[in-house]
This record gives sequence, C-alpha cells and structure tokens, in this order.
Amino acid sequence: MDTFDISTDEEWLAALAAKVTPWRPHKYVGGAPPARIRRMQFAHEVRARRYGVAWEMVDLRVVYKRCGGDCGICGLPVSLEEFAIDHIMPISKGGPHLLANLQIAHKACNSSKGNR
Repeated sequence: MDTFDISTDEEWLAALAAKVTPWRPHKYVGGAPPARIRRMQFAHEVRARRYGVAWEMVDLRVVYKRCGGDCGICGLPVSLEEFAIDHIMPISKGGPHLLANLQIAHKACNSSKGNR
C-alpha cells in the first residue's frame, strides 16, 4: 500500500488527486461487446469485489479468442452467442477474476463443475 508523507490537508488532497484518475478507460478493442457479454462481465466483477479477490476489467471476447472457441471443460466447440465464463480457480475458493484464471465453457458444463 502506498503511503504519503503529508503535513496538511491540502497536501493530502493534492497527493490523492495525483494518484486517482477521474475515469477508468475500458479495454474494449473494436467497440463495446454485445449487451449479454457486458452483463456477464459486470456480474463477475461485482462478485469478485464482494468476495474480496483480485479482479480486473476483462473483455470476455479476448477470453473466447484465446480459448479458440472450445469449452475448457469438455473440449467441444462453443458458439460466441452461448458461451459462459468459467473461473479455473473458483472465486468462492479465493481465485482471482483475472484473464489468466478465465476460460470459456458451455453453460451446462460450467453448471455441472460448480465450484470444484
């Protein structure tokens, strides 16, 4: 955690303002994803914050491309319109919501895996 060597409130506010950006740029390349994918991204980020694990803004289309469109659980192809996100190490067990911990899966495969 960063520490500030400050002696007045004005210095503290100036130091804080220098460290905090007023907006957070998105990582979408080629435009925003469809609404279903945006909702899924937001839900996973909220869940990660609730569990107190590390998280980052992840464009789920990048995860889909990295996996080559194949389910990480059964290995069969998954369509872009029907995929679900699977955390290799589940959030409920302390796994982070980071690009390295994500894979795509069929909804049925992901449901049957649960938090194992």
